Amino acid sequence: MHSPERQPNERLRSLIREARFTNHAFARALNDIGKEAGISIHYDRTSVSHWLSGTHPRQPTPVLIAELLTRRLNRMVHVEQLGLTTPVAPPPPDSEFTLSSLQQLAMMDLNPVNRSVLLDTPYLTQWATVPEWLETSAGTLQQGSTTKRAGLEVVRSIRSMVAVGAELDQMFGGERGRIALTTHLGYDIPAWLRAKTTESVQQELFAAVSSLVYLIGFMTFDSLKHHIAQRYFRAALHLSSLGNDWTCYVHVLHDMSVQATFLGHHELSVHLVSTALRKAETRLLASVQPALLGQSAVAHAALGRTRTATRLLDKANHALTHDCDQNRVDDRADLAYRTAQVSMLSRDWKNAEKWLRISLKYRSSIKRRSRLMTQLQLAETLVREGRPEHACATWCEAMTEYSKMDSGRVRIRMENLYRLIVPFCNRRTVRSTLDQAHGMLAADFGDLLKGR
Repeated sequence: MHSPERQPNERLRSLIREARFTNHAFARALNDIGKEAGISIHYDRTSVSHWLSGTHPRQPTPVLIAELLTRRLNRMVHVEQLGLTTPVAPPPPDSEFTLSSLQQLAMMDLNPVNRSVLLDTPYLTQWATVPEWLETSAGTLQQGSTTKRAGLEVVRSIRSMVAVGAELDQMFGGERGRIALTTHLGYDIPAWLRAKTTESVQQELFAAVSSLVYLIGFMTFDSLKHHIAQRYFRAALHLSSLGNDWTCYVHVLHDMSVQATFLGHHELSVHLVSTALRKAETRLLASVQPALLGQSAVAHAALGRTRTATRLLDKANHALTHDCDQNRVDDRADLAYRTAQVSMLSRDWKNAEKWLRISLKYRSSIKRRSRLMTQLQLAETLVREGRPEHACATWCEAMTEYSKMDSGRVRIRMENLYRLIVPFCNRRTVRSTLDQAHGMLAADFGDLLKGR
């Protein structure tokens, strides 16, 4: 018996043609999408030719292809439109938020098998949309009741856990303590949110839990689990709306913009932070203005809009200078760091160095990850200035702190710096520093170091 003849995939061919990809460019861009999701794929133009002739790639490649074409064509492209075998793809973002969906997300994240399904999903632009401020009252989300009664002491306990988790996150990175917080979210929080309480306490509960989910989302982003982070961020937006917590809401949008910038989605980053700015202005949230304006400046600078970025930085400095709280040293450190990022995007290395040093001057010692990210960026700037020996001194200091850090973002920054400095290995100081790096970084970068 003859197997049925394969049919050419004209739907995929048409989409690739519309996106103006060659087969080689399409494969290369697809590999980049896979890398972004932490999936090691190595497709080439031959692979694309096979798909066009009728073969089907394995999961989760169709999801990756749909996301690639969505970004390229600037419109939604669903897996079903590709003419490929449809994998189990994540559903679109929930239009209606439920406590069950929140608990399900946490439990999937805690289960290694279920988590792998989410990890195989790349950052999806459709999940970076901004839901409208919800008019639903918190009471309508209660799905049954428990015998528990919740008072303000529960709110205080959640706030305390968020404070401890945030300190752990800054001291040791997002991969440290993330699962503990997620366990609390999956097993303990749902019962409290369904408990009998007053309307005012219930709103406080939703606000407190929104801060917890937001923190888990950021730690997940720092761990480079981008799609899972997207899910937590969206859940935090819904919860903050139910808790009427505008400050948390705009902070979530800010970090969604930071994530988009990190992954190179600069137009999307501008959209997210611009939405946050409008929300903040509507609610007169002056305290968050410097951070939002600074992130907006970075997002615009990444698109080559230097004048707009400079104007936004001026507004951010004005807002911070005229703030009644003059002790916001970490805010000053953050804004100096954003100013340095804008300078780096403009390839003004000298100015970037100046602002990175100012950022380190203001940065609190307990904000270890922020200091480490700044040090690594300073070392990179010094290399690009043509001063690799000076960069090595900063790098050595950073390597000492790196051993205490569990952060995917820091790991990437460390790897990028290593690749940048290796070409100068014929210089004595650089060679000595690279030898030191072999001893200190072998656990994380063994394969990379072997290539030296």
